[in-house]
Parts: sequence; structure tokens; C-alpha cells
Amino acid sequence: MSSPACCVLLNRCVGFSFVDEADDDESSSSAAAVTSMMGGTNKPPFFPAVYEATVAMLASMKPADAVLLQPPEIATFRLRVSESHRGSLSSTPLVACADKGLLVIYGGRYFGPGSSLCGCYLVYDAVASADRLSTVPPAPDAGCHINGIGSGAVVLRCHQPGPSSSAAYLLAELATSAQRKFPDPDDGVLFLWRSDEQPTPQWARKEVHLPREVCWAPDKHVFYSDTSFSGPGGCLCWVDLLRGIVVCTNPWGPEDPELRFIPLPDGCPAVSATDYPYRPRAEEDRSAACVDGRIKFVAMVGVLAGWNAHQFRLTTWTLSPDLSGWQQDGVFPLEDLWATEEYRVLNLRQYTPVCPVLSAREDGVVYAIVNDIEERTIYRGRQVDPGTELQFKSQYVIGIDMRRNKIVSTSSGNPPERLMQMMPRLLSIDFCASSLHGGAKDRQREVEASQVGDSGKRLKV
Repeated sequence: MSSPACCVLLNRCVGFSFVDEADDDESSSSAAAVTSMMGGTNKPPFFPAVYEATVAMLASMKPADAVLLQPPEIATFRLRVSESHRGSLSSTPLVACADKGLLVIYGGRYFGPGSSLCGCYLVYDAVASADRLSTVPPAPDAGCHINGIGSGAVVLRCHQPGPSSSAAYLLAELATSAQRKFPDPDDGVLFLWRSDEQPTPQWARKEVHLPREVCWAPDKHVFYSDTSFSGPGGCLCWVDLLRGIVVCTNPWGPEDPELRFIPLPDGCPAVSATDYPYRPRAEEDRSAACVDGRIKFVAMVGVLAGWNAHQFRLTTWTLSPDLSGWQQDGVFPLEDLWATEEYRVLNLRQYTPVCPVLSAREDGVVYAIVNDIEERTIYRGRQVDPGTELQFKSQYVIGIDMRRNKIVSTSSGNPPERLMQMMPRLLSIDFCASSLHGGAKDRQREVEASQVGDSGKRLKV
């Protein structure tokens, strides 16, 4: 599997490519064990066997030879799986986080601390091992005694990979006590995995003091990490898109890790639990990322506040280097976006773009989804059914330059295969060789690749 050359807009849901190939005895027995012990209503006779069989099956997977589309097209990372394992797959793997060519995937039924332990982390390194995956076991004591804070894994590449340096990385999970709705400040646990630890890597557990805003927030939802990433200076960030950001500095070292809370920008207030008794899916109108060494936030302001759609404003902010405050750096009123020539040529109604994502490579560029949906009244004989049915006609991804208030790219507009993909969980990932090595030749290759076209550019992986 050859390495990707640039950045991609990745669907966090991992796909499978089933192939007919002769399995060795170990792979076949692993698949059979998972099927027999996890299928149906039968419970596994003992847990270690289930875990070992699941991990063995996951370890047999490999990155599929595929073509990843460059933004604004949506790419899917796929795993090559033997056809004999089809019945053993209990859930869809999810990309947990990424950093400089590294992908960390939740595999099996494991989705971080507090979830089922029948699975593990799958780590893909586009530089060091582009043709295979490595496995990392679940964090210790990560069962019913503690809770993760959401999709909370963070990966940080520790060294710039190259001929004379290792491709080591730090994997982290932040968890709290499962004893109460709002945890005690001293109930925080930071799990750390250093891939180059000698003689063999092992999880390290560090007790941490949680910020007060995470532990107690009247009329707010429990802190839940919607996205996570490594930030400037090697800090680790867990983002609740409805509340704010927990930043961890000095995660690995002789000194204790320090956690602090960064509230949302002033123009994007936290969501009240009174207004939303059930936690809304924040990724539909907000996201955050580290772009060019700076933490940035984007939101379609007005959606959760209940404004009229004509008042919505796509807005971006940048956090100051000392993490002391936000600076608004882009505002694109939705009415102005609808009025652009690029939007009008799509011949669409005035839809609200959803799932905005900050480009990992292009500072000031935001990608968003525009769904073209038609509602049809359901007729039954002479009676009109009060319900309606939805016809998913097409889905566009538009690239928006927030500095010039201009649509700079548009995807091909093909409808997704399933209705549930109307609101995909997206992640902008930087695979560019120049960001991994910093070499002038790699930067030149990136520039040449960008000249292929404005959309639908393909990356061989």
C-alpha cells in the first residue's frame, strides 16, 4: 500500500473491502472463535478467549489498496478483510484521531475507556508502515470502573520520521470516575502509551486534577469530547463542541500533567440543558482543529440558538498562542453564500450547509456538506397521508475561503449510498510529506499535486 501524498477529508467510519483469499489456520480459527463466542445469544465462556480472538482477527486486517479522493471529495479509509471474517464483525471501526500521517482506529467493540474491552486500537502509519496496521491493547482498568469523556483518543507523533529517526508516537485517553454524573476534580485519569518505550510499550496511568468547569456546570450537559487532537507545543486537546476545550500540557515527563479549560468563543455560547434536554449532535454545525500550529474553531452561528436560517453566519475563530482568548477571523453570512455564483450554478434551493470542517492544510478554508433533499407527500388512494418521505437527490461538499467569502471548490455531487450518511462524521487529515519531513522536495511534490485540478484529485494508497 503506497503512502498518501497530501491531505484528505476523511469519513471517520472505516469501510471494509472483503476479499476471497486463503486464510492460514490461525486466522481461520480466530474468526471462528469470535463468531461462536460473540454471535447469537450465547455468552463467551471466558473473557480472555474473546479478547484474544477479537484482537487476532483485527490484527489480520490490512489497509486496502484504494484511491483516496482529495477535498472537496469525501474519502473513506478501508480495511482489507477476508470473506471468512464477515460474520465476525460486530461493529464499524471508527477513526478516533490523527496526527501527521498517523491514524488511530477503534477496532472491535472497543471505543475507549468505559466501553467493551472486546477490541483494541489499530494504528496506521502512512510513513513507517503504510502496508500494515499495528495494534495497541485497551487502556488498563478501562472497563466499568471508569468512563471515557467521549471520542477521546489523542495521538501525537513524537519524532519527525526519517532515515535516522523513529516514528514514535504518544497515544492518550482521558477518563473520569463512573461513580457520579459530574466527577470530582480528583477523579481524572490520564492513560498514556508511548510506542518507543523500552523494553516493551505499556500503558502508564497518571492521576490528574480535572478543571472545575468539567466537574460542575449548572444547566450544562456533562462534558463529552466530540473531537480530539494534538495542539501547539505538544499539548493534547479534548473538545466538547457545546462546552469548551480541555487542554493538557506536559502529558509525558517527570512533572505532573496540567489540565486547563478553554471556554467557547464569545460569539458561540455554550448550550443550555434547559433548552436542549437531550444533547444535540454538535458536529452538525461546529468543529475544531489545530491548523498550522494554532487551535481554530468553526460554527454555523444561529443554528442552536433557533435563529431564522437567513440570519445564520458561518464563523471561524483562532485561539491565541498563550490560550488566553479567541480572535474572530472570518464571517460568511449564509445569505451571502447563497448569493455567490458558485452556489447558484449548483441549481439548489437555499440549504444550510452542515458538518463544517476546518481544512488541515489550507488555513482559512472550511469544508461543509450541502444535501439536496426533496420532500414528497405520501398518497394512499384518495386519502393524503399527513407524513412525507425524503428523496436524497445529491450531496455536495463545498470548500469555502473564509478570508475572501468565496466558494473555491465543489465536489461532484453524487448522492451517498445510505440516508444515514447525510450527516457524516468528517476529519480533515494531513498526509502531506512536507508536514512529516519538512523537505523542500516534498513541498514541491505537494505543489505539483495541487495543480491536477480543483476537485476530485486522487491519492493512491
